[in-house]
Parts: sequence; structure tokens; C-alpha cells
Amino acid sequence: MARNRATAHRYRGGESAKQKFSKALADTGAGVLEDPVLANAFGLAAGVDALEGYAMTGFTQKNARKLGLREDLGGDILIREPDFVQPLEGGQVPVAAIAVDLMDSISTREGSAGRAKLEELLNAI
Repeated sequence: MARNRATAHRYRGGESAKQKFSKALADTGAGVLEDPVLANAFGLAAGVDALEGYAMTGFTQKNARKLGLREDLGGDILIREPDFVQPLEGGQVPVAAIAVDLMDSISTREGSAGRAKLEELLNAI
């Protein structure tokens, strides 16, 4: 279920595009690290310049070009479009989903932090 949770789209874009896009996303992965409380919950420093979040299927294709985003496998904008809407309800992504998304990070520290949080959550069950 975690492996096939969403279709990921990676882009590069300017700060204004990030700001506009961020308003429409449910933050996840590296995108939550702007929040010092969430960053601390994963044992990471706050203030990452990346944008990562969930959007409804089709949203990215419809809006990426308007905002001047360029597809880039190394880009700092990662948008996930799930086949289900539950993580988007209320705009909050569950901590377990954030952990799984961090595990996909190209950053070793973020990947390790996601794995550690997921293990912590599983051990608490």
C-alpha cells in the first residue's frame, strides 16, 4: 500500500511558484520541515527549502505550466498525487505517511529519520 500510494512529480521552480503551489498542497515529507515542531518530532532541523506535498490527481498537470515549473528529477518541488483522498481531508497528512514519504528522500538523514519514526510508530502498536 505504501509503495503504490501516489504518483510523484518532481519540478524546479522559483520562490513565487513555490509559495503559490504550497497553498494548494497538504504538506508531507521534507515539506513539513518548515514547521519546527514537526521537524523536531523527526529529529531533524527545521527550515528546509524544499516543497513537498499531496495534491488531488490531475492538479499538477493542470497547474505546473501556469506557474512556470519545469520537470526536473533533481528539483526541489515534489508533488504526490494519491489515488485516494483520505490523506488530503482536512489538509493534514498523518505522521505515518510523512514518515514513509521522508523514507523516499534523496537525503540520507531524512530517509533515516522517516524510517526511525515509522519503526517507533509500529513498535507502539
